[in-house]
Amino acid sequence: MARYRLLIGLSYPTDRRAVQRLLAGEDVPSVERAEHYAEAGAVVDDIPTSLIPRLLAKGRIERVENEAPAQESNDG
Repeated sequence: MARYRLLIGLSYPTDRRAVQRLLAGEDVPSVERAEHYAEAGAVVDDIPTSLIPRLLAKGRIERVENEAPAQESNDG
């Protein structure tokens, strides 16, 4: 599975159907998006495939080869 480092803090939907609807221009309520937020510098592997080319082109993520994804913290 490909991993990406976030170059900015980023909130992105993880529900495949919600991503398809958003890309089609539909307004999808945030509660239906199953959004995930990660800070700049985090390495993640759950960015929807259809969003990756756009995020790479805009300089918001970069592909990484040898870093593990960030682990969720259960603090607080």
